[in-house]
Amino acid sequence: LAAEQRSLGQFVEAEALYREALADMTKTRGEDHIYVATLMNNLARVLKSLEKYEEAETLLLRALQTRRKQLDPTHPAIAMNLSDLGWVTEGAGKLDVAERYYRDALALYAPDHTWRSSAVFNLGSVLEKRGDLAGAERQFREALAAQRKQYGEAHEFVGIDLRQLGIVLTRQGRIDEALVSLRESLRIFEARFNAEDPRIAEVLVA
Repeated sequence: LAAEQRSLGQFVEAEALYREALADMTKTRGEDHIYVATLMNNLARVLKSLEKYEEAETLLLRALQTRRKQLDPTHPAIAMNLSDLGWVTEGAGKLDVAERYYRDALALYAPDHTWRSSAVFNLGSVLEKRGDLAGAERQFREALAAQRKQYGEAHEFVGIDLRQLGIVLTRQGRIDEALVSLRESLRIFEARFNAEDPRIAEVLVA
């Protein structure tokens, strides 16, 4: 239920449900159980959306400690945990820390793992914020190619990749290329979301 509330953007409700689930799971399974780590990770994602960065980072570090204790060192859940730490610390403005987490995650993921493309994209976001537009473009193009293959041409993730690629191309003065990406992103979003969705507005602004 918490996951459904999060997917609907109802983050306050999702936070309360995840806290309840985490308390119950900790009581029945113990603090070091892998399921507890999963709930900590999921709660941290909600807290990031509520801009509660410090608590989110603390939970993710605790989840990472448990996963490293219970799982193989190369398990994809550890890489995902590191990527989420990058996402949270990037949101808090700690770009150096975020970049390190993303690169650590990418070093662990298998080249064809489904979750890897998100870390590729997120590293591009850090590079974009730093002004490394060429580096950001490379990351966004890699994420775009992977997510087209994984999810299909019309998926929301593909639309997001195209939007950010278009923004980076615009900042490089490559307007014609940017318009191709942005218009394709707009087509995807208009087909998936209602006209008032903020994701459509973001593309229109770009």
